[in-house]
Amino acid sequence: MDRNSLIGFGLLVLLAIGYVSYNQYSQSKYQEQVRIDSIANAKLNPPKPKPVVTDSTKQQSAIVDAVNDSIRKAMPPAYNGQATNVVLENKDITLTFSTKGAHPTGALLKNYKTHDKQPLYLFNGEGNSLSALLPVNNNSTATADLFYTATQVDGAAGGKTLDFAADLGNGKAVHFTYSLPAEGYMMS
Repeated sequence: MDRNSLIGFGLLVLLAIGYVSYNQYSQSKYQEQVRIDSIANAKLNPPKPKPVVTDSTKQQSAIVDAVNDSIRKAMPPAYNGQATNVVLENKDITLTFSTKGAHPTGALLKNYKTHDKQPLYLFNGEGNSLSALLPVNNNSTATADLFYTATQVDGAAGGKTLDFAADLGNGKAVHFTYSLPAEGYMMS
């Protein structure tokens, strides 16, 4: 190596050391400013004390819950119930539906597997939903909040139909109908 190469290499090393030390100095200044800002914010917005729960607040909460339960029980059947799963399947696909909201929650392709030989789901879980707002009794009710009664009927040529009905009282009802042919992946 000649003299110019050694001087150039030495200057590069000095530049790298200077760059690293400058960044560390800037970072420590930034961290100090964040700490000062955090302390100032804590002084301006002190944490709120947690409410003290006494026996009277527990009793009031129990009374409110009891009133809410009695109001809910007095409502039509579509507003009361328990979510269960209903299965609609054919030769190629298995679809799972929830009776709360009457929407599909899972789709399993029977003839396919994942790369590690597990069942192949197009979707599985409550992340899927279908909802519409209905004008009922001067309020808007979401179809996803209603509980449905499922009825499965075997159709022509081996197809199946799943009908979800929600009784809203006073002769009003909401229906969702899903049809699946004997084979294939297209649901209507």
